[in-house]
Amino acid sequence: IEMTSFIPPYIKIGALLKKRISDGEYTGKFPSTNDLVRELGVSPMTVNKAVGELVRDGLIYRKIGSGTFVATRKKERKKTGRIIYFVPDKAYGLRHPFHAGVFLGITKAAMDSGHEAIFQDREDNLIDMLFKNKSELNFDGIIFSRWDNRKMIDDVSKILPMLEIGISNVNDRIPSVHFDDTNGSFQAVKYLIGLGHRRIGFITGYMTWKEGEHRFDGYKRALQEAGIPLDGKLVVEDEWTDPAGCRCASRLLQLDERPSAIFCASDHMAFGAMSCIKEKGLMIPGDISIIGFNNVEASSYVSPALTTVEIPFQETGARALQCMISMVGGVTLSEEDLTLKTRFIIRNSCCSPKSWRET
Repeated sequence: IEMTSFIPPYIKIGALLKKRISDGEYTGKFPSTNDLVRELGVSPMTVNKAVGELVRDGLIYRKIGSGTFVATRKKERKKTGRIIYFVPDKAYGLRHPFHAGVFLGITKAAMDSGHEAIFQDREDNLIDMLFKNKSELNFDGIIFSRWDNRKMIDDVSKILPMLEIGISNVNDRIPSVHFDDTNGSFQAVKYLIGLGHRRIGFITGYMTWKEGEHRFDGYKRALQEAGIPLDGKLVVEDEWTDPAGCRCASRLLQLDERPSAIFCASDHMAFGAMSCIKEKGLMIPGDISIIGFNNVEASSYVSPALTTVEIPFQETGARALQCMISMVGGVTLSEEDLTLKTRFIIRNSCCSPKSWRET
């Protein structure tokens, strides 16, 4: 057991021992303090404190002169009906329209099912919330998004059910509610190809988040099916922000043969790209067509209104809450439970390339 953790050592040990009892690994006589000290590499004081919590929870009992034994009837952890939605502040928390929409969906679904949803964006506050009452956890589970603290996620996942929104590389054991990003981007690029575009730029945020990787897969698949070779110069990667979209578009516009269309892996990157295109004196869609991804509210108000791929924010939150309730109840989630479909929305930011219109 590694003790360099945000979680008190005796709580980590206690969670491990509770899991072993629940899994039937311990029956009858419970291991001695010395045995656990040797196995887990912690102090007798830490083991005794963890074991004391198990005694108070009714999971084990002591017999003077005989040792410690696993209780025949195991006491289930009391459910609180409280779920946390955690998005770190550096990922813009509820200031980001996606996270705000997701939390609204979580909150509505929680109210409908008799649960309580609480938002948090700071790790230190999260730890206080989880372990303020040291003898009993105060929440049933955690839904999170854009959190990359692998160590803390790993520690908490051993104690509480956890569910991610979106797919990352932080922990393969944690299920995630996600979107059919590959098919969504495939449909967007296929639409551009159908309009006659052959040089299609792709602007994406860093692919450490799987959404970028999957949207790139859809872009490549559409090109491949149309017999269009992949040109690495047309693929630009940066942060998932408006300014980054502007920087990426500037790089594409500096190419000797610039693209006639650009597909952006997020609406906000598309907004930045649109600003850059207009600053260069080019028209959208007359000179360059552009498509975004997400369908944030502002996408229908920019000029021209942005063609985009919609992911349903509130539906995502509601699905996440339903999945978390199932997990707390011991249900194993299927891929169908976890996957949400996208929807392609055509507005005014695309047309056939100038070369087609002039023939």
